Amino acid sequence: MDVRVANGWKEKPKITWDDNLSDLHHGALNYFLLFFLKPQIISEIIEFTNQRLERTRQKKLAGKYEFFKFVGLLLRKTLYPNLSRQECWQNGSVRAFTYPDFGKDMRIDRFNRIFSAMAFLPIDEDPEYNSSVSYTRSVVVKGKQKSIQSFATVQLLVDGFNDARLAAIRPGSGLCVDECMSKWRGKDDRIGDGEIVRKPESVGVEIKAICCCETNVMMRIEPVDSKYAPRKKFAIGNNAGTAVTQRLTEPWKGTGRTVYGDSAFASVNTCVRMHQENGLHFMGLVKSAHSQFPKKYIEEYPFEHRGDSIFLRAESNGTEIFATGWNDAKIKMIVSTCGTSLQGEPHEKKC
Repeated sequence: MDVRVANGWKEKPKITWDDNLSDLHHGALNYFLLFFLKPQIISEIIEFTNQRLERTRQKKLAGKYEFFKFVGLLLRKTLYPNLSRQECWQNGSVRAFTYPDFGKDMRIDRFNRIFSAMAFLPIDEDPEYNSSVSYTRSVVVKGKQKSIQSFATVQLLVDGFNDARLAAIRPGSGLCVDECMSKWRGKDDRIGDGEIVRKPESVGVEIKAICCCETNVMMRIEPVDSKYAPRKKFAIGNNAGTAVTQRLTEPWKGTGRTVYGDSAFASVNTCVRMHQENGLHFMGLVKSAHSQFPKKYIEEYPFEHRGDSIFLRAESNGTEIFATGWNDAKIKMIVSTCGTSLQGEPHEKKC
């Protein structure tokens, strides 16, 4: 049995307010600002956007006041997914529907200029303004070749998101690594990672992410960028699943939390690296990445009934590793550095 299970160890998630007051003492705006980009990142975005507005002889952003007004309109637009941008600036009503009239807060031509100029890197590093810089790569979408930009052009925004989440909330004792898709809606060809047939939303941006298991809050993200992946930290000597798991969990090194992942992340190597280098436990489902894992033994084990299990223990590079085989309609195999072989509560399968 895992000693942490025996001792009832559990890390509770907590929002980290600067004023140390309880959650109930803060309103909706406090929560928004806590989880939004930090002031330094906002200042850089305003600076980079103003560089482009100046280049086209447009009026610069009037500081954070106009920036947040623009962001507010962007967020408000999500409440009207069936309206075009032009329609959001209309006033009046049609039958029982009243147009939102965004023009009360900002003229549409001003909004469009800021939208076109919004940037997350200096103008001299932008391939649209500096021909000697290139972040493009070639991908295949629905059988057609196309060139798109690397995520280097929006890395400031990604880093800002991750830094804000890290500062805003302390996760619980369980973390889950997974992948998700940001659906491409046909509005912008410049950024994306092609087509991933196995996904429900097959065309869009694939993102590796880590979430707190108790709050379901997404703690960190890493857009999949095939051009730059081999250069990223932990890439040398690791498969992609191990490397991204180590990168996503770096902020919680040595805390003894348990990281859960599916077959895209799970392997004996992931368990060893996470335990030895990141000071974290790992548990995940093994499929194709089965090097050093007793896959054949478990597949051929004479299970008598559906729901039967087998537990194996071994040591790999000084780390204790557990292999579990569970006899379902198709045998499930799990690799971990923690857990217990004791009987759990029966689970009622949903029809």
